[in-house]
Amino acid sequence: MNNKCLAVTRYGSPHGKPLCIIHGWGCDSSFLLPVAQMFRHRDVFLIDLPGYGMSKDLKNIANSLEETSLALFKTLPKHCDVIAWSIGSIFTFKAANLTNSPIDKLVTICGTPRFPKDPNWPGVSYNFIMKCKSLLTPRRCNRLLKLFFRMQTEEILHGKNEFTILHSLLSQSEEIPFEVLTAGIEMMAYADVREDFTHIKIPCLHLFGRKDRFVPCALAQNMNINKMHQTYVFEHSAHSPYLTEPDLFYEKVSAFLEN
Repeated sequence: MNNKCLAVTRYGSPHGKPLCIIHGWGCDSSFLLPVAQMFRHRDVFLIDLPGYGMSKDLKNIANSLEETSLALFKTLPKHCDVIAWSIGSIFTFKAANLTNSPIDKLVTICGTPRFPKDPNWPGVSYNFIMKCKSLLTPRRCNRLLKLFFRMQTEEILHGKNEFTILHSLLSQSEEIPFEVLTAGIEMMAYADVREDFTHIKIPCLHLFGRKDRFVPCALAQNMNINKMHQTYVFEHSAHSPYLTEPDLFYEKVSAFLEN
């Protein structure tokens, strides 16, 4: 049985309700510090996924959807709210569907239970994901990460500012092992947790960016499956609305969590 827990950085008020924040591909939990700073009144848990940041010793389970999701489940405190960005949502959907899940409410930022598109599901091209995998080599890791973050921001009005922030965070974070980055790309290509998603019984808010090239905002319709799920699309954002439209982001998330 997997008894592993993920590394956590605490932030905010220890007297507030726990708020757990899960990062995405190619970055550790420090990338979501701007989100943590919005919720200083909460007891914030910035969680590093396997192979990232302070969870680097768990890189051997980075390629396992089941083990990563279980490790996340075991790390979450009781009666917490969760904000998950991008691929972090995949593991969170699994954890939220486990028996006795500690999650009260879930917010996903540009998240999806299935990244590749199919005839009935908006998504990114499977061939594009495989192209990214072919470009990733041990010597090209940083180059591909810079390209990834550049693509996230180049189509928005203030994209240069957001790229500068993301690049700065990238330069300050620890180097991510090649095998961990590869495992993440393979997770994007093959993971499909739509069944878990449809069985989630907690209130969810799914946020999208109108100009997102990786997680299309058309998913807002597919993920608004019942009264437990709400969706919102940021008109002037791509993959990082918490940087592009921070005031509106805080307004939407805080209203959902505090309601």
